[in-house]
Amino acid sequence: MSEFMTIQDFSKRTGIPKSTLRYYEAEKLLCSVDRNGSGYRIYREDQVSVVNLISSLRLADIPMKEIKLYLNEENNTNRQGMKKHWIENIRMKQEILHIGLQYLESDSLLNEIYLIDKKRETIIWFSVQSEKGGFKNHFLKRAQELKVNKILVDSWYLKYVSGDEYVKAHIGFGISCATDTDRLTEIESVERMGEGIYITMPFHDPIEQIHEGYYKLMDYAIQHEWIATGPIVEWYRGPHFTELDLIMPVTQMTRKEEK
Repeated sequence: MSEFMTIQDFSKRTGIPKSTLRYYEAEKLLCSVDRNGSGYRIYREDQVSVVNLISSLRLADIPMKEIKLYLNEENNTNRQGMKKHWIENIRMKQEILHIGLQYLESDSLLNEIYLIDKKRETIIWFSVQSEKGGFKNHFLKRAQELKVNKILVDSWYLKYVSGDEYVKAHIGFGISCATDTDRLTEIESVERMGEGIYITMPFHDPIEQIHEGYYKLMDYAIQHEWIATGPIVEWYRGPHFTELDLIMPVTQMTRKEEK
């Protein structure tokens, strides 16, 4: 075969439609060498591997802009870094699709179970003890301390530690990542929680029956083979703690940093 090919020959050689080749050229990913006497685009044999690479990366759902950067990058270390980033993104997409499929195949809606995608958040945890369902005053006390220190709270959490009627737990406050916590006292830990997907169950019964909600969510997770990556957490919202969800992470989260 000749070293030079028209767009029709190049399309047959690569199996890529002419319209796609023109699109790649318009996006400056592929450039024809010249035009022949009839005005047709001319391509070289050594461009076959380039267009095959572009097509492969597009099938891997790599954005056009990133493919262009990859093709123009001459440093192999930087290229490997880009490839590693793509692999991590695809693996995360696979995990999310798997979770979505698992959710749809289970009887989640009948059980009032939902999926939520929680964003990155910093949580301050305090260790407290109280009778079951009696943590509201602890929340209010710590919230007042945070307010005095001009720390805005976005979310309220409770994480069970031990006990039955008299319970030891950690109460948490979601805050801005840039907040200075050095002036606070008796902090158990500061957790830099990464993004993650949670199965979530709203809890509407009296708070004294919260343990039944734990059992229900755990039984559901076991029955439908959800793999938890962390403990069940109580997630409170509203000024009077009237909105409560039990949440369980099912994708990996970042580790906490001890204070």
